[in-house]
Amino acid sequence: MLRQVEIKLQFPDEIKVNQSMGSVMHGLMMEMIGENGAEWLHSMDSLRPFSQCLYYNKDFRCPIWRINIISEEADARIMEPILANIGKELYLRNKSYSIKLNDILRDTKSSYQRIADDAFLSEDVASVAKLNFLTTVSLSPSSALRAPAPSRRKTG
Repeated sequence: MLRQVEIKLQFPDEIKVNQSMGSVMHGLMMEMIGENGAEWLHSMDSLRPFSQCLYYNKDFRCPIWRINIISEEADARIMEPILANIGKELYLRNKSYSIKLNDILRDTKSSYQRIADDAFLSEDVASVAKLNFLTTVSLSPSSALRAPAPSRRKTG
């Protein structure tokens, strides 16, 4: 299971939100998932089962917290505790102010199989992709952002 949730946030009026506050939101997430959830995350030797970022949405004129998870266990241990706090004010200890998790802007679920099918079995296989980055990305000058288009060859 893959899931992406975007939550509208409300910060105090005097606070200017920026993407580097993602680390603050990471700390808040760790508080919400509790000691057992934190121990589970820190005991993992493999791929981290979540990603998260904070960005400002100009259309909605508010900060958005985007959280992505990649498994059902991560959904239960990470996403559900976060969603249980929708509509609540939460205190950010290291910032000494509270924010509110207003409401869910988007909640999308998918699967690896569905993404693969959409990418490789569609009649309209894309030959070009456009990437829009919401947060800072670090790339070396030799990094290639191009990948070959998938073959239109069908199996079976």
